[in-house]
Amino acid sequence: ERITGEEKGTIKYDQRVEEWKAKVVEAEQKYKQIHDQLESISERVQQLQPQCIELKSQAQECSKAYKAAETSVHRIKTNLRDLEKDKEQLTKRISELKHSISQSRAADTQERVERISRLQAELEALNHQDSTLNQQIDQFQQVVARRREELARIEREKQELSSSMDLKRRALKSMQASRTDRIRRFGDQMPNLLAAIDEAYGRGQFKKEARRAAGLLHPPE
Repeated sequence: ERITGEEKGTIKYDQRVEEWKAKVVEAEQKYKQIHDQLESISERVQQLQPQCIELKSQAQECSKAYKAAETSVHRIKTNLRDLEKDKEQLTKRISELKHSISQSRAADTQERVERISRLQAELEALNHQDSTLNQQIDQFQQVVARRREELARIEREKQELSSSMDLKRRALKSMQASRTDRIRRFGDQMPNLLAAIDEAYGRGQFKKEARRAAGLLHPPE
């Protein structure tokens, strides 16, 4: 009966060994998967680096252009205020000329009409210039806003990839260390295996207690 009990204990021990062998294979597969993911992330970071540098350069250029545009816009707004004043004066002058036409001599009528036409043309040109400048300012501000949003998106993606790569590197380093350390290979599950062997010894399923030396587990006899 004792021999039968020991044989059963040996069978259970062999089963445990096979289970741990399967876990080793699974760990090796996980190691390869993490290694492949790390290489993929590294390639992605290298691909994004030139784009990030280019976008930063573009953002700096846009920032410089934006500051220059702000100065230009301020100057343009000042000119627009002056143009508005000129517009008011021209409008007032046109009204005065229209009023005076009815009281002028016939010889002066044609000259006054032509002058009014010229003044009206100048007024329309000023209005068109005002509208065009406002459109250009709006378009430039939209371009600057899009560039800033694109740069922020690239920076976030780069940061996420960098964090993911750090996690993969730490996992890969741990897996590489476990390949040469038989206890670390099983991680936190090794104490469970040792406890199971001690329990089997306590029930008398082994003749001798398992020996542990230099971090290695020697099977019981």
